[in-house]
Amino acid sequence: MFQKKSIVSVVCAALLAPGLALGQTSSVAMDPIALIKDEGMNRSQVMPTIRYLSDVIGPRLTNSPNQRRANRWTKEQLEKWGMKNAIIDPWGEFGRGWEILRFNAAFSTPDQSMPFRAYPKGWSPGTNGAITSDVVYVDATDEAGLEAYKGKLKGAIVFTAPERDIKPGFEPTATRRTSESLTELEAAKPQAPAAPTAPAQADIDAAKFADRRNRFYYEEGAGVLIDSGFGVDAGTIRVMGASSPPLPPGSAPVRGRRAASKNGAATIPQLVAEVEQYNRILRLVKQGVPVKMTVDLDVKFHEDDLQGYNTIA
Repeated sequence: MFQKKSIVSVVCAALLAPGLALGQTSSVAMDPIALIKDEGMNRSQVMPTIRYLSDVIGPRLTNSPNQRRANRWTKEQLEKWGMKNAIIDPWGEFGRGWEILRFNAAFSTPDQSMPFRAYPKGWSPGTNGAITSDVVYVDATDEAGLEAYKGKLKGAIVFTAPERDIKPGFEPTATRRTSESLTELEAAKPQAPAAPTAPAQADIDAAKFADRRNRFYYEEGAGVLIDSGFGVDAGTIRVMGASSPPLPPGSAPVRGRRAASKNGAATIPQLVAEVEQYNRILRLVKQGVPVKMTVDLDVKFHEDDLQGYNTIA
């Protein structure tokens, strides 16, 4: 969701730009490699730049007010460092901007109440004020299973994903390459592309029913849709964009159909939760423990300029 070119340009400039010719001996000034190394080791602006973008400006979803602010700030920095022709350059139509004005979520059981660790998905609509409702998990694998939930999802907080397995994190996040692994990489040969394989019929059927179940949430008027993201745990939450409502059966695919698109189809408010807490609440629901949740999400869409921008110099 982020445009990477802006950060790449500004980090490279931050490393090289300030004070290139200050305080250098003649031997260093005549050696470009030594000059670059000296600048990077002794006067680098990489960390101040990243801190300002990350801490002061904050999240920069494409076309959000914060991204516009980051575009302006990086242009000013590039000009201060003496770079020429700094511009905020349009790269094409992207879609609507979006920002969170307010977000709070909490859940309660008969014995306790706790904050709910989650984030709104990008371009999710708001809830039009705080809504409090039961947490429901549609534990159905076929059309007959869906029948049991008819009339029970109106305004409900729906958990849409099954419990996700979490493995213990015994392995380090990053490791240093050994001499043996580097030698192996150096000797690697291009691999022939694998022959395409047709998906198994069971996978096709599962995907079709997942789409049907998603349409069911819309048909029944669910209040909020929540899943646990994918691929991360240990408190990390990977936040992506909200999904558009599913198309009717038999409809042709619509190119560029996104929640961010101009005149995008109205969708249900959507959150992504920390997987450990999501799993726990889901287990409570499956054990018959009543769980209520309150979600208050206020957002703003920006449609005055649909172009996406990079800062370059």
